Amino acid sequence: DEARELCQELEPLAVAVVIDPLDASNFEATARLRRQINLPLAVSSGIDSPAAMLALARSGAVDQVVVDLFSMGGMLPARLGGAVAEAAGLAASLRVRGTLGIATAALLQVAAATPSFSLANDSDAHHLDEDLLVEPLEFADGTIAVPTGPGLGVEVDKARLEAYSIS
Repeated sequence: DEARELCQELEPLAVAVVIDPLDASNFEATARLRRQINLPLAVSSGIDSPAAMLALARSGAVDQVVVDLFSMGGMLPARLGGAVAEAAGLAASLRVRGTLGIATAALLQVAAATPSFSLANDSDAHHLDEDLLVEPLEFADGTIAVPTGPGLGVEVDKARLEAYSIS
């Protein structure tokens, strides 16, 4: 009831999307909420595999999905989840939170290689005071350039990494 009331209060404000208004692992409850409101809904928590993405898509609960690279289990499962979202007609984006530039580089590579991740992707990399990358990620006009080096496209500063090591 609280989620429905909140969403109804948000409707006149032209909110673009409400993410995780309920316990997202209960896709059926989110689907019931979706039928009671006039706002686009998205789910992030609760999507931990391509199979969960399929269950979410079948529930009709959301218009969008936000795939967390870690929750999904890495780059390949995230790409597979993106393919399921695309097949189901769901708009999709990626996120990686509370982490270093290495994970953001992984997010960028997955987003660049997976057309279904067409919405704005989310990273906390711009909040970092210090990172473990030799060259920082390039931010410009609200975007991050996809690194073009080998592997993830970035190089780890081994001296900085050792400074954080615990013996």
